[in-house]
Amino acid sequence: MGENTVNDSRFEAFRKVFYTYLEQHGLSRTSERYAVIREVYELSGHFDVETLFVRLKQKKYQVSRTTLYHTLDLLEDSGLVRKYRFDDGPAVYECAFRQPPHDHILLPDSGETIEFSHPLVEELIRSLEAEHDIRITGRSVVFYAKQN
Repeated sequence: MGENTVNDSRFEAFRKVFYTYLEQHGLSRTSERYAVIREVYELSGHFDVETLFVRLKQKKYQVSRTTLYHTLDLLEDSGLVRKYRFDDGPAVYECAFRQPPHDHILLPDSGETIEFSHPLVEELIRSLEAEHDIRITGRSVVFYAKQN
C-alpha cells in the first residue's frame, strides 16, 4: 500500500468527476468527502477502510468510519474506485480513475497480490458479450496460486 505524488490537474479532473456525480444525485459536497477523495487519490495499490481511517486521523481530519464507508460506496458507484473482496478478509479498494481494468493473482502464503492484464481475458469478455447479447460492466477475476 503505497502513495502517489499527487498531480494537481489529474486530481482536479478526479474531483470534478466526483462532484458532478454528487450533483447529479442531489448530494452535497462536504469537507469530509473532500478529505476522503484527496486521500484515496493519493494512495496507490489496494487499501482498506482502516488504513484510510488511520491516514486521515494522522492528518487531523475528523472523518467517521461511517462517512468513509458511505463515501467509498459513492466513489465506487461513480466509477472512481474499485472494490474487491479477496478471501475472508476485509474489502479492499483501489483508485480506478483513468486506470485500465486488470485482474489479480493472490498468493495466500505470502500475502502478495499480482495485478495483471491478459488479452485472453479481454477476448473472453468480448465473446461472452456477443454470445449472450450483453454488455459486461464490471469484473472480478481472481486466481489463487502458490509459489513454485
